[in-house]
Amino acid sequence: MNVAFQPHPKQLEFMEAVFSFKHECLMFGGAAGGGKTFVSLATLIALAKIFPNSKSHVIRESLPSLKRTTIPTFFKLCPKSFIRSYHQTDHIVTFTNGSTLEFFPENYNMDKNLTRFDGLETNFFLLEEAQELQKKTFEKCKLRVGRHIIPNQPPRLIMATCNPSQTW
Repeated sequence: MNVAFQPHPKQLEFMEAVFSFKHECLMFGGAAGGGKTFVSLATLIALAKIFPNSKSHVIRESLPSLKRTTIPTFFKLCPKSFIRSYHQTDHIVTFTNGSTLEFFPENYNMDKNLTRFDGLETNFFLLEEAQELQKKTFEKCKLRVGRHIIPNQPPRLIMATCNPSQTW
């Protein structure tokens, strides 16, 4: 699969850690402009390609944040030939090999118990700007990751990006 960017050394280190399949949780942190979102989305796209029929969820604190930042970056990065469809109401990308990626807002202000996560089946999570998310969201993700069972079952994986903060 062609990658739409040339990773810098720290991004390459992150990708190598992901594709070693030795880790269940990985975080890419740093200041704005360090390529955290790019490398994380590129990694999810590659995982979707490697594991047909897999499910990924990208979580950010709100839908407006996803629409303003993460979703446009995804469409800049993902080869159009790999996208079968994009359902704009549900924000679900279906890839040509049956894998899906859902942009999933945390919506903590409207769902303090995060019941939206109950029953969620996924193989991979990306927690975008984790310092903006509730710790409870991370705990829910740990419960839900790996629940989508497919042939050639991928390892459980939660990735996160964050800017430096006192909480992460």
